[in-house]
Amino acid sequence: MARSTGAVGPSGCAATLTEPGAFGGSLGYAQKLSDDDPALPFTPGVDHGYLGVGLDVLGNCFGDWEHRGNGCETTSPAGTAFRIPAPGANMVTLRGPGDGTTGYCFLTATTSNFSTTGPWPSTLPGQLQGATTSLPAGVTPAAVPSTYKFGFAASTGLFTDVHLIRNVSVHPAAALPQLNLVKQVSAASDVPLPLTPGQQVPYEYVVTNSGNTTLTDVNVTDDRVTGICCPGTTLTSGQTMTCTGTYTVTEADGLAGSVTNTALAHGTTPGGTMVDSPPSEVTLPVQRGPGLRLEKTVDEDRVYRAGDEVSYTYTVTNTGPTELTGIGVTDDRVDGITCRATTLAPGASTTCRHLHRHGGRRRGRRDHERRRRHRRQRHRPLRTGPGDRPGREQAVPWEGLQAVPRQGLRAVRGPALRGVLNGQGPRGRRGLSHVLRMR
Repeated sequence: MARSTGAVGPSGCAATLTEPGAFGGSLGYAQKLSDDDPALPFTPGVDHGYLGVGLDVLGNCFGDWEHRGNGCETTSPAGTAFRIPAPGANMVTLRGPGDGTTGYCFLTATTSNFSTTGPWPSTLPGQLQGATTSLPAGVTPAAVPSTYKFGFAASTGLFTDVHLIRNVSVHPAAALPQLNLVKQVSAASDVPLPLTPGQQVPYEYVVTNSGNTTLTDVNVTDDRVTGICCPGTTLTSGQTMTCTGTYTVTEADGLAGSVTNTALAHGTTPGGTMVDSPPSEVTLPVQRGPGLRLEKTVDEDRVYRAGDEVSYTYTVTNTGPTELTGIGVTDDRVDGITCRATTLAPGASTTCRHLHRHGGRRRGRRDHERRRRHRRQRHRPLRTGPGDRPGREQAVPWEGLQAVPRQGLRAVRGPALRGVLNGQGPRGRRGLSHVLRMR
């Protein structure tokens, strides 16, 4: 005989199953006190069992002999007595939740007699062949878990037997479309870790239709990968396909120290309902690639004029994880920049310097001399003829300026005085007075 088992942990998640329940009539699911002898060990049932479906040839799983259902309010119709022959031969018996040596209570069985008076004939058409009857109302265990583990166990008791189960199909009565996605780095690739910027990572997306309906328009999306390719778009119940995509590591990933990609699988039911898988993500470590940081500063913060020399300082820092050699700086206006160090360890810095003349040397010098002459001539006194006394100011009428000998004036500048020397005056004026300082 064989029995299928479902187990759920106390937190609602599937329990960790390391061994089956008791042997014999407990069928690897329920507990057992052998021969009801208190001197013998009390074998516990399966850890955190939720539902046991026993396909019992001999029939002892039907009864509560050997303390099956220990601590239960609802007991088997056959009670706890030892019976020959066994009370539930060729029968399917359901037992409920239990843990350790408590629980695993009788729920129902394929019998037409639920009274405490036997016999209890099986309603199966033949020797454990045919469909299992549906559960009567109210016998389903309370607090159905969201996940559980499903398995098989077999037991022969004192007999030698062979248990064969063929063409087993387990599925819910209601249509439950569901997608499952597992994202992973391609098993065929040899990707060295940690990753570096610019490196390509091939991903595989294993998509499984874990529901009981066919899904169409199946595809995969990834928050960092585009152009994911799948070999098909339709998955029947239980079918799996592997999609592929490639991601290129960025400098931002290197600064972050890792990269996390999250993917989802999508599909459509025959009724047009969209189905999404739970997200599947992969996090990989990323190392910064080679990098340099340059800071250029002027040594003296002031206003510069043509001909002034400007002193610049260039600070170079190795921002990458490896040593860099051949460090140098180029500037579109400065030649011959030299650095104190040409090799930088990770995180190390060096300074580079050069002097740059602002503007051309010749042009700057000519402009400087021209401005100096202009200032000197602008303040130099004008002189008239040899007989004029210095320090004396004299108002000269327009006609008087015309009479001044041309060679007697020196350093004459400005359009008005040029007009005087040419014998011209401002338009509409008959005379013009100008203060001159005499020699």
